Amino acid sequence: MDLYGNFISRAGLFTSKYFSFAPTKMEIENGYLIFGHRGMPFVDPSFLPDRFGIFFLGEVVPEKVIEINSAEVYPYFKYYGEEYVPQIVAQDFANFGLDLAETDYVLPPKIKLTVLDFSEIYKKYNFKLGDRIVASISDWDAGLINIAPFVRRGKNPFEQSSVDRKREQWEESFEKALSFSLEEFGPCSSIEEQLAFAFLSDIDKFSVPHCSSFQEVIEKSNKFEFTLYGVETRLWFKNKEIPAMSSQMISFPDDEIQNDAKKDNKIVNIFNKYNLIIPSWIIDAFIYDALFNKETDLNKILEKIIPDLIVLEKEEYNAVMLHLEKKHAIIRKEYNWFADFHYAEIRHEALNLFTKLFYLFYEIEYQKIDITKLDQQHLIVLSQLSAHISTILSSLMPNDEITEKELETLKSSMEGMFYSFEESSKVIKENLLEFQKQTFGKNLKIGDCDNYE
Repeated sequence: MDLYGNFISRAGLFTSKYFSFAPTKMEIENGYLIFGHRGMPFVDPSFLPDRFGIFFLGEVVPEKVIEINSAEVYPYFKYYGEEYVPQIVAQDFANFGLDLAETDYVLPPKIKLTVLDFSEIYKKYNFKLGDRIVASISDWDAGLINIAPFVRRGKNPFEQSSVDRKREQWEESFEKALSFSLEEFGPCSSIEEQLAFAFLSDIDKFSVPHCSSFQEVIEKSNKFEFTLYGVETRLWFKNKEIPAMSSQMISFPDDEIQNDAKKDNKIVNIFNKYNLIIPSWIIDAFIYDALFNKETDLNKILEKIIPDLIVLEKEEYNAVMLHLEKKHAIIRKEYNWFADFHYAEIRHEALNLFTKLFYLFYEIEYQKIDITKLDQQHLIVLSQLSAHISTILSSLMPNDEITEKELETLKSSMEGMFYSFEESSKVIKENLLEFQKQTFGKNLKIGDCDNYE
């Protein structure tokens, strides 16, 4: 959705739009380019940096593998969030077999990295520090990017050209747009999303051949800083606290909420009546879980998506069950137990955590508590867990391609997520109990969030 309430896809917004960046001294001297976070927010955020296809004059830019000190890698990936850099680098094809569990989930001193071989480009255009690469997305879904050099031709490198002045004006405008993004939307689900809102404010103005980059703006500005938000890194105003959470932030991502249910007004009305936010692929995941475990009682799925605090009327119960039965019948026709085997265990664990989070969020909603009175740090952690678990579940469908290494990474992540949930939910439940005491003993139920095994 754009700033005026109109829906627009990422692909529609960013395809064919210009962005640029300046190779570093290290890259120019060594004849390569580390793509890292430089495509943000134009590229598909689900792509790993070494999975893009980069083209120059219609030809694929070759890749090569280098060995590099891990400390030198972080600056090229830091806008993913420093906490995610080890996972991203470990999933580079060059690091097949690297087990982060053996290094306590930090990168070893030296690692391998897939980079773009820019030696011929640097040589052909006599690249110097300050020269740039201008890029544009040719196919967003496939991750295909065209690049072109943008080099200074003036005799005096210290003389400011008209293009330099335009780039400075671009940077001033983008600094304002990023400030607007922070003020208007608060801390987004990631730094990448925060940047997307900044570009969205005036994409045509920011997508020009003489553009600068978000990284240069942020690093030149004295307005912004990286700050810890829950267990993740965010961009925020320097020396200012991030404001308390809003109630909209304690729910699950709604990109595809009730996608199937939109065809059925009864289901939409029921979900709206009880303020249930359930993405359609979450229900699909429960059905896949039931099919894998040869479970035929769909009431057990109903129990996971309808919290104990809700008592459906008979007509509502029948409508939801019919909806589940229809979806179950459709999925069962195409279901392959053997193809689902690799996904089933971790999906079951992910659904376990989803249910715990879902029930706890609903209890907070049910009690109509002012969430600013809840522990903000732990509430933020739970909100971030909900986003992660949704991403995991959406990637664990039988028809999706996921490697064994990626599955192992997810399993390791799940262990940490369960630990974070137990720690943070304990504090929030204590907050809720205290709230219950302050309401003069009203019969408010603190539900059991551990009923999914």
